[in-house]
Amino acid sequence: MVKRLRLAALCAALSLALCGCANQLTERRAAEMPLPDIQIAYPAPGEDGVADRVLPAVLHYLNQDATRLRSDAVNVTVRGGESEAEAVLRALFTDKVPDGLYAAAPGVQLQREGGPAVTVCEGVATVNLSASARLLTPRALYAARVAIANTLTELPDISYVNVLVEGREEGLNLQGTLPAGTFSRQAAGDVEILWQQVEVQQNQSAAQGFTRAVTVYVPSPEGTLMLPQVRSIAFGDAGSATLIAAVLREVAKGNLRDAHAPPMPDLLAYLVGE
Repeated sequence: MVKRLRLAALCAALSLALCGCANQLTERRAAEMPLPDIQIAYPAPGEDGVADRVLPAVLHYLNQDATRLRSDAVNVTVRGGESEAEAVLRALFTDKVPDGLYAAAPGVQLQREGGPAVTVCEGVATVNLSASARLLTPRALYAARVAIANTLTELPDISYVNVLVEGREEGLNLQGTLPAGTFSRQAAGDVEILWQQVEVQQNQSAAQGFTRAVTVYVPSPEGTLMLPQVRSIAFGDAGSATLIAAVLREVAKGNLRDAHAPPMPDLLAYLVGE
């Protein structure tokens, strides 16, 4: 009986002790809880991550009668987020032409709608001019193409240049049937001789055909991208059907730089519905 009384007294004492502890505990508000200091390993930049910079460049203009190219070494400002190729062409089209030289494409501007004006991939630059380029004569537009190509190929990562007008290829003749193709660097810069060769091709294209450097797009080794590759293609004549068939045959060869790239089907078979 004595043991039971002692046990009851002990339990009562423990209960009082626990109740006393519970009364002394109070929940702190979240705002009063101390937070540990956060160590910032990489502080935020104080300025924009992309800033303007200066690029040495060589711009190609024309002489007085537009028969030869003339170059001028300048410093071009590359604006934040702008590619070097676009910055160089912006300078070629908008900066003051040096004394004694003449604009490569007078009155012509880069196309500013529907996508980037200049793209560069795998050493191939594609330039998109505005509709104002169609006001030039075929010879003047050809001279502009040569000047643009020589200007861009001064950059180390560009070897070939395509010049489009509002996203499409403009032919070398008034009918637009003789394709300009892909341009490479013309070291001599003799526009007159180059244009004379074009005129000969215009007269011979129906009977003897012609050859052009053409940019075709083929799958990457992973099959996730389409990459440009410049090919030399022989055309039997300047007819639309001949041009399309020759280009499709070249595209069907697939990626010639990588044997692991996905093969291409016979595109002509799809074209005729077989």
